[in-house]
Amino acid sequence: MALGAGDKITAAVLTEAEDKGRLQALLPNTRIYTQPLQLEAAVALQPDFILGWRRYFADNQLGDTSSWIANGIPAYIQDASGPVPAKGRFPACTIASEKRFISNMGLALGKQQQARDIIQKIDAELQAAEKIPAQRVLFVEFLNGNIEVFGNDLLCGDIIRHYGCSLVSYSAPFISQEEMMEMQAAKIFIVYHGGEQQKQAALAQLHNPLYKHLPAVASGQVYPIAYKQIVAPGSDLLGTLKYIKQCLLANPPQ
Repeated sequence: MALGAGDKITAAVLTEAEDKGRLQALLPNTRIYTQPLQLEAAVALQPDFILGWRRYFADNQLGDTSSWIANGIPAYIQDASGPVPAKGRFPACTIASEKRFISNMGLALGKQQQARDIIQKIDAELQAAEKIPAQRVLFVEFLNGNIEVFGNDLLCGDIIRHYGCSLVSYSAPFISQEEMMEMQAAKIFIVYHGGEQQKQAALAQLHNPLYKHLPAVASGQVYPIAYKQIVAPGSDLLGTLKYIKQCLLANPPQ
């Protein structure tokens, strides 16, 4: 859609069900699903190109990309759409990989100039002259009783490094409540899925009295960020960069 090729979308599977109404209004002729498609249902749509996140190319969903390609239907996995351990190694999730994805989609859809325009705006934002004070930053999600830290190998890590700051990272993605209670980050980004209700519920996790002493909590430096802003944002990367930079510039540590 960002490249001006929304009319080519026959069907779309959403990662956020809350987006269905808005997207259906923009794409009235597109079949929009809020649950993953099974292979048979996808075949019945007779696509001539498939673009998807890594997790959708599972055996119980779309199957392997090689099967589609063998039948003459190009299938493209967005590089930065997150690791799936069962699928083995995965490409780096970086600013460069997001720009490469935009460029590749421009080539695939015959919209190279539109892709170049988006990338040019991203580059201009990255080269902006604001001086951001060095600080430690945490990206964390509270999910089903677990505390997950988004580490240096994900897009948020590359963004934080670009801005001259350091990301709190661990060898494993999940940490204990005790480790969270010792967190010395100057800024905390709370990751959430969904809309306003889910955002407020995520922020409420840090209202726990056990966390009130944390530097970021005590100074009011806690910011919500949607999962889709930092995992495979594609053409929305520009907005992600602007938002994170704005938060890093707010009340810089002394």
